[in-house]
Amino acid sequence: MTMERKPEDECREDGADPFLEEIRRLRMELSEEHGNDVRRLGEYLMQRQREHAELLVREPAPPTYGSSSEPNGADTPER
Repeated sequence: MTMERKPEDECREDGADPFLEEIRRLRMELSEEHGNDVRRLGEYLMQRQREHAELLVREPAPPTYGSSSEPNGADTPER
């Protein structure tokens, strides 16, 4: 499920944001489906994460300095 903003999704005159309202509605539905139990909801979300691991966005690993073939860690940035 992907939610994208459309021009008609802009904030209304009363200041409400339809996009945020939809997110809140879906969050409440999920919570109710799991008995408003944080542990059950967490287990469900972790299961979904395992089932769809290919969709997760992961941070790249930080660079490792001093691991090159340069002597004395020549690739270490200056501080």
